[in-house]
Amino acid sequence: MIREHGGHIKEVAYCPHKPKAGCECRKPNAGMLLDLASRYDIDLSGSVMVGDHERDIEAGKKAGCKTVFIGNEETGADKQAPSLQAAVPLILELLE
Repeated sequence: MIREHGGHIKEVAYCPHKPKAGCECRKPNAGMLLDLASRYDIDLSGSVMVGDHERDIEAGKKAGCKTVFIGNEETGADKQAPSLQAAVPLILELLE
């Protein structure tokens, strides 16, 4: 589906460390986002972090991204939607 719309995925990243390891790459830390931004020359201030956990939103904010939370819980995200499909217009609005 991504390819059909002209996109592609360069890399899938994840933190291999245990939650108590104290690393900088595990969310809610922003290390992984900052590393990817550096390697791929991404302007995080023009990026949107979409997540379904508050730790995703925290990591995005720490990295300087705009944020969208998927779910109904209380959140500190810039925008919130009940589903990814419902979030699409919000994401596009944040990218304007």
